[in-house]
This record gives sequence, C-alpha cells and structure tokens, in this order.
Amino acid sequence: MAIAARGCDIAKFRASASRLEHEVPVDEKATRYVTYLLWRQVKDTLGRQPADSDFEIVAHRAHERVSQLLKVTPGDLEGVVRVVFGRSFEGFTVSAGDFILMGSAILGSLMENPVSDLGKIYPKLEEWYRNEYCR
Repeated sequence: MAIAARGCDIAKFRASASRLEHEVPVDEKATRYVTYLLWRQVKDTLGRQPADSDFEIVAHRAHERVSQLLKVTPGDLEGVVRVVFGRSFEGFTVSAGDFILMGSAILGSLMENPVSDLGKIYPKLEEWYRNEYCR
C-alpha cells in the first residue's frame, strides 16, 4: 500500500486494501507494524522526534497524495500520526482497519522511494517486534 500511495496509484492502493481486507488479519500485529513503520518514517522525515507543531505539518504534507486515495482530511491524518507518537487529540478514535489504511498511505506519501526505504526499515522492524512482543 505504501508503494501505491507514493505513486498515487488508486487502483493498486485499492487492490492492496482489498487483499488486506481478505487475506491479512486486522489485528494488533498489523497495527503494531504500521505504527513502527510510520513512527520511523516521521522521525526520518523530520530528522528528529516530532514537536507538537510538526504533526500538522506532516499531515498537510501527506494529505496531497493521500487525499487522492482516501476521503480524509488533514485533521484525520494528523490524528493518526499523533496516535503513533502517543499524543493523540482528546477524544480521537480510529478503527484498526482505518489506522492501517491511513497509516500506510501516510507512510508511502512521506517516502522518497518506498521499495528501497522499506527494504532498509524491515530488518529493524523485525528486531523491534521481537524485542517488544516476543519475550
């Protein structure tokens, strides 16, 4: 989905979302993966841990591409990014499925080259997941 999002390819994004719906359990593991990937990408994009003012900036930057794929507002995207960093808006909620869709779209929109970027992140993702959840 991240690769389709970067290219604003709605057909590939929808196909990926359909596969997600039918082949991948929308569970804690999937949301944790998207959380880590998005956390890492936002930090890499900014070059640091985000300040509160950065969330809106990141959301607006991502919205240009994401809005071609999903009917979302910059506020929706900001809410998702804030959740990743544990600084969500009071009362903001998002379902696991919507989090995965929006998070993956934000991720792809922020990446310069999703294929190589994801290739660099995946080994760190696996190590992080083992350390956090496989004790």
